[in-house]
Amino acid sequence: MKCIQNLAKAYLDSSRLRRRLVIWSIVLSTVLVLTIGNFYVMSITNDIMHYERKFAIYDGYYMNVTKRQMDVVSNNENIIIHTVCNQLNRKATYNNENKTFYLQNVNEEYMDKFNYRIQSGTYPKKSDEIALTESSIREKQVGIGDKVVLNLIDEDNKVQSKEFLLTGIIKDRGYDISKRKGFISDEYINDIGEDEVSSYMYFSVIDTLDKTSLIRGIAEKSGIDAENIQTKYGTQRNMSEYLVIALLVTFLSIITVSNIFTYNIVQRVNTIGLLKAVGMTNRQLKKLFLKEGLHYYLKGIVIGIPIGIVFNIYTFINWFKGTNDSKFSFWEYTKTYFSIGLENNSYLILLIVTLILQGGAVWLAIKIPSRKVKRMSIVNSIHYVDKIKVKKSKRKKIGLKSPVLKLAYANLNNNIFKTILSVITMSINVILFIYVTHYVSYTTSDDMVTRGFIGDIDVYHIDNNDMIYIDKIEGIENEFISVTEDAKIPTSEVTITDNYQEKVQKLQEYQDNHEDADIVLYSYNDNMLEAMYKYMRTPYTIEELRRMKNWCMVFDLDTFNEYDYKVGETFTINSQVVEIVGEISKYKWSKYITPPLLVSSDFIDNNYSKEELEYSRVCMNIDEDYYNNVKQKIKNRFEDNNKVHVSCIDEELKKMEDKRFYLVLLMYGLVAIIAAISLFMMINIIYTSIINRKKDFGVLRAVGMTKRQFKKYLVFEGNILIFFITIIGVPIGYVISKLGFDNFARLPENSGFVFEFPYWTIIIIPIYYIIIRIIIKMSINKMDKESVGDLIRYI
Repeated sequence: MKCIQNLAKAYLDSSRLRRRLVIWSIVLSTVLVLTIGNFYVMSITNDIMHYERKFAIYDGYYMNVTKRQMDVVSNNENIIIHTVCNQLNRKATYNNENKTFYLQNVNEEYMDKFNYRIQSGTYPKKSDEIALTESSIREKQVGIGDKVVLNLIDEDNKVQSKEFLLTGIIKDRGYDISKRKGFISDEYINDIGEDEVSSYMYFSVIDTLDKTSLIRGIAEKSGIDAENIQTKYGTQRNMSEYLVIALLVTFLSIITVSNIFTYNIVQRVNTIGLLKAVGMTNRQLKKLFLKEGLHYYLKGIVIGIPIGIVFNIYTFINWFKGTNDSKFSFWEYTKTYFSIGLENNSYLILLIVTLILQGGAVWLAIKIPSRKVKRMSIVNSIHYVDKIKVKKSKRKKIGLKSPVLKLAYANLNNNIFKTILSVITMSINVILFIYVTHYVSYTTSDDMVTRGFIGDIDVYHIDNNDMIYIDKIEGIENEFISVTEDAKIPTSEVTITDNYQEKVQKLQEYQDNHEDADIVLYSYNDNMLEAMYKYMRTPYTIEELRRMKNWCMVFDLDTFNEYDYKVGETFTINSQVVEIVGEISKYKWSKYITPPLLVSSDFIDNNYSKEELEYSRVCMNIDEDYYNNVKQKIKNRFEDNNKVHVSCIDEELKKMEDKRFYLVLLMYGLVAIIAAISLFMMINIIYTSIINRKKDFGVLRAVGMTKRQFKKYLVFEGNILIFFITIIGVPIGYVISKLGFDNFARLPENSGFVFEFPYWTIIIIPIYYIIIRIIIKMSINKMDKESVGDLIRYI
């Protein structure tokens, strides 16, 4: 046993370069597997944190429920626990700030489950009392017993001021510092009436395989519309693209470690033959390989895991800074994030998977050459030189005139498994490089920031007087205008599917009172119509829509499937008939039972005066010389107006600069690891292949091969590898990049993005070529220092 240990140690000490190559391939492979696994853990943990913020311990909640519906739900045998909170329909702002938050009644069960803890003072009990979260009053000089004035904004953006006595301060919910909230008394809720309040019923259901269907079934029995259902099981993350990349990376990692270690053993076949000649058994040889492999494995893991942890902390920080827009306290978020990962054993599982994968790679590296050596006789082992099968090569018509090129082709052809393995592993790196760099290029581009913008400045919810003021500002080149107005539609033309009982009941009330139903209309000017056309599904062109008078489109019919309208049908709006010419793939919420409609600008002009219109959105292209002046005038105009929101493209781009920087660091850090593993693999494949054929090269030089021919021979081998890497890696990289981009561009807000093949990513091919030439030159220089006799005697 001691003899085997000493022999293993002697092998390890015999080549420090080879030993470091194997160890660092395991180190980088470990870091890569940990990183890919951590990306998966981050995405899952982030989902859990999102659901915890929204649902706490509950499975879901129903919105806008009536008392009758509450009774039906609470009596359902599948409901385990439930609670109800009442929220004002009006949004609130504090001291004329633009940031809004919601007010709801004090429900101690709800507050306990959502971790809203009273920090100081008491809960409000009277109609004029209130408790606010820390973030709601941060940087404000107020305390318990002070008067606070809130502006309450209704659905029509009308503002009403209300004075409250601050009786309590509620601690923010852990990592979430942006979740402003106010808590009011039940007395105030009762005073303002049911029409001003929405009831939310939180619940948990019994364990079942399909909780989503159970929750929807309970809602249907209770008469709750599908649009009023929220469940944590409703959205499933599409991980298929991630899994493809993870599999490629894992395969690259395992093959890299296995291949390097396999070559390390195979090149000692002659020595192993001598050991078998002096009495060493195959079992002892296997133990020798295991000892050596265990040494590489332990060293690689011991170095790789700490480096992987540090790198993943780096990726976590960059991911946080690049995605969270300062909504969360970093330290509180980090504490919550890692506590969830530890509770779910995510990091323990990731560590175990990494150890198993790396151990499997080393075991595979030992198993393959061990079986080969075991089947070889002692004589064949001693005389093993991995000979070229000349006869087989001569039978093939390969179209090469130069004997040197024929020899290079014969060598690759007779080592077909090694050649294929080399091509596959380096092609995988090309694929990953093309995919990741292309993904980074479009997800961190300026287009990602400007995709929601139409002009340089966007202004929301202004009236006609504000519009007149904007029209008079010098420097505005183009205006993109969206207006909105209420209208009436006969109830006979309102078709609501049976699943939406609340809307069906409301429709019945309209019919019983012989009233037309309310409906909200939107209209675009020519510039806005052209900008929004990409979201429209219609058989008509923009020019045809501009010429048509009475037409309409329905906003996003497919969101909840609550309406049943088709192109070609008609509506009677304000006693005028309009034809449905399509739909818009954008969801707009409506306070009425009817769907919101987009109508022609002529219809608005003929039915409404400018004074009664609300301009829901005005976007402006600004002359560059006037931009700062226009921006300042608009901001000054709406500085104290809570209902108006102003967005400026330069400010949004500035906010995204840091995000883009951190995301680029994150993604290219991953690319760097993949490239490093590939480099190790390339060095091992080419350099080891050359060194293992020293005896062949010695014979070739003995029969007259010149240094130039020798170099040409090796370069041709490298060119063949580059050729196959190019024709395999680039097309597959293109296909995977295109699939990833199509998945990204499928979202309506990304429809403006156009796929362009990232030609610049092919730079990796000439980089490969340069590296191969450098390795070949190093190998030739090393062998030039040895005589022909030394090369022929090489074992």
